[in-house]
Amino acid sequence: MILTEKFTLPFRLTGHALMALSLILSLLSFSVYSVTIINFGASAFNGKEKGGYTEVISAFEADNPDIKIRLRILNGKSFNTINKSLLQRLDNDPYHIDILAWYGGKRTEELAKKGLLQPLDDFWQQENFDHAFGLANKENVSYNGNVYGIPVTYYPWGFYYKKKVFARLKLQVPVTWSDFLNTLAILKTNNITPIAIGTKEPWPAAGWFDYLILRNNSFSFYKQLMKGEIPYSSAPVIEAITLWQNLITNKYFSRSPQKLDGENLLPLISREVAGVQLIGSFSLNNIADKFKKEFGYFVFPKMAEVKGSLNENNEIAPLSTISLLKSSKSKEKALRFVHYLALPETQFLLNEDKDMLSPHIAVQNDSKELIGQGKQQLENASHLSQYFDRETDQAMAKFAKQAFADFIEHGDIDRLVGQLETQRKKVFKQ
Repeated sequence: MILTEKFTLPFRLTGHALMALSLILSLLSFSVYSVTIINFGASAFNGKEKGGYTEVISAFEADNPDIKIRLRILNGKSFNTINKSLLQRLDNDPYHIDILAWYGGKRTEELAKKGLLQPLDDFWQQENFDHAFGLANKENVSYNGNVYGIPVTYYPWGFYYKKKVFARLKLQVPVTWSDFLNTLAILKTNNITPIAIGTKEPWPAAGWFDYLILRNNSFSFYKQLMKGEIPYSSAPVIEAITLWQNLITNKYFSRSPQKLDGENLLPLISREVAGVQLIGSFSLNNIADKFKKEFGYFVFPKMAEVKGSLNENNEIAPLSTISLLKSSKSKEKALRFVHYLALPETQFLLNEDKDMLSPHIAVQNDSKELIGQGKQQLENASHLSQYFDRETDQAMAKFAKQAFADFIEHGDIDRLVGQLETQRKKVFKQ
């Protein structure tokens, strides 16, 4: 908006002269601000996510009247369809998107490999982002030694439980795997389903596989497995799955999990039907604020030692990122918006109402007791997994998630390993 002062002309204008003057003033106004449109592509938002970005865009435009942010939503029912839509749009119109809200880890790597993303190393150094974002998050926006994205949102995975139940049964928060098994046994003895899980959509089962691999092996091993370089029939993988099988054999998981929506099971814990659930903090969106104070949170238990690296502390924390497209014609102005999204106050606004965390180290989450614990967990992590279906090939991920979900019901290790290994050889051409 252009501010003008009121003034009085020393003479009167005719109608035509007044129209001419109005046109001249309009042209002058346009010349003061040559507005640049920046196209901001983002995957289909839920209400809170879209509202957060809309608020941030409005604030940015108010401070930057020479830039207009046009939000372009990438629709799709799954990552595969969203990714396909993005690539088709860029193929048909390379200038369709200037800035992209995307995903860290392999998903950033895939676009960088295709040459679609602008390296941001100089920008990263100029903004001193090594002191704003942890090394584990930087790792997930980097490929081949270059930085291709800015972290904006991430969230922890861990166990949620009802504090009153643990207090009544005199249960301590489990730290080791042995502690965890003892907790599950006591919950079952008291007629509480120890572990809530729903596999109506199979993805929740993958969290169990990820953590059992991460807790028992190095992050390097995990990444090699995700790339198809290590057989699923290898001894370390079978050892991890055997721990999982033990939970299934003891009937610690929900009955008929294929009928349950894994994202909406915290009410079962609130009603004391189930004891704990391994899930991301996004699930807190599905319970009323007044009930959140009932819940406690703990990280996935530690094992006796991690093969290949005794000092690693690896966690699951899917990361959302902001990247600049190499094809953008307005990189300088686009980077002003990227800079704005990286500010701690902006990240606070984006994440405060979503039960998620801001990657910027300066952002405090004192008002969020549950995910505040998760922030400490993630900031102390050696490495952060982006979750199974964002770490491996899409065809492998889709197949394996269903195989994991089926395993929770049949518990047959040979069947699971055989399925996974056959698919690995098919996908990775082994």
